Amino acid sequence: MSEPAAAPPIRPIVLLSAAAFASAATLRVADPLLPQIAGEFVTTAGGASVIATYFAVSYGLCQIFVGALGDRFGKYTVIAAATLLSGLTAGAGAFAGSLAMLGALRLLSGATAGAIIPLAIAYLGDVVAYEQRQTALARFLSGQILGVIFGQVFGGLFGDTIGWRGVFIVLGAIYLVIAALLAIEIKSPRVAEHRQRDGGALITRNLALLRIPRVRIVILTAFIEAFFFFGGFVYLGAYLRHEFALSYLNVGLLLAAFGVGGLIYAAAVRPLVTLSANAASRWLAASRSPSPSRLPRRRRRHGASPRRSPSSAPGSTCCTTRCRPTQRRWRRMRAALLSRSSPSATFSARRPASPPAAGASTRSAIGRSSSAPG
Repeated sequence: MSEPAAAPPIRPIVLLSAAAFASAATLRVADPLLPQIAGEFVTTAGGASVIATYFAVSYGLCQIFVGALGDRFGKYTVIAAATLLSGLTAGAGAFAGSLAMLGALRLLSGATAGAIIPLAIAYLGDVVAYEQRQTALARFLSGQILGVIFGQVFGGLFGDTIGWRGVFIVLGAIYLVIAALLAIEIKSPRVAEHRQRDGGALITRNLALLRIPRVRIVILTAFIEAFFFFGGFVYLGAYLRHEFALSYLNVGLLLAAFGVGGLIYAAAVRPLVTLSANAASRWLAASRSPSPSRLPRRRRRHGASPRRSPSSAPGSTCCTTRCRPTQRRWRRMRAALLSRSSPSATFSARRPASPPAAGASTRSAIGRSSSAPG
């Protein structure tokens, strides 16, 4: 019997969760700040939303290429470098003098922040055993979901006090602190890096994945979800501010309710996985056992178990009298019994030849004697 896998070190996972916290906060921090940024640059909320659009586009596109970088230089190392660059680009956004410059900085920030979460999940898949992977992922994703909540509350709270420029400065400082801790952790034996060089096979692997129908379905589903949900979610803060004259703090609190459901799921993922595994095991066991609906109605009414046909071998799969080979045999046996027990059939089958009549026999005898030679 194999021994249980050793528990992974907690500190590297906690630091990865902190980096995911900052990345998710950067993704959602601009939502409650759109009215304030639009007012400063004299534009509409729709015009100011380019800072969210640029960030989201680069955040998604960079994830196509970060996998190859993580395989070549080490996933934990690339995460630390991406966290450092995210701190610089997020802090630089506070000094933007125009909306176009702020949009360009958000574009760069999305490209660096988008590498953190997928590489962290891939790193956990490399170093954590399958039996403990769900628990490790739940701990990691709790940091990401807290980042979503914190980013919206933080943007609303400090948008009223220190302004949107101060929000980006504080966010950049959080990134730099986490990057320093990650750089220190890389040198410890708790971090296991797996490096490999594939010789530029990134495009080949991606094209091979796109040939799988299920992969295309997942990508299309994620695209539709992001298009319809997150596309409208960006403008929800501006709508609440304009229609109900709410403060930025209240706007941030309302938007933060979005992450509460995800946080509850992250806390309950272990019992949910256990429950689903048990349900799947029961379903498989029930699907392999004979269904009561296949038994004859007369026997099923009395709760009897299926009886084997006498003509079936003990090891055969024929267990009831309703299968076609057994029905044919029973029909032949029934026909044979009826043919033996029917009086008309017996008489016609076994009746002896009737004796000739007396006159006919006399006439035939006279004819034979007269025709004989004299």
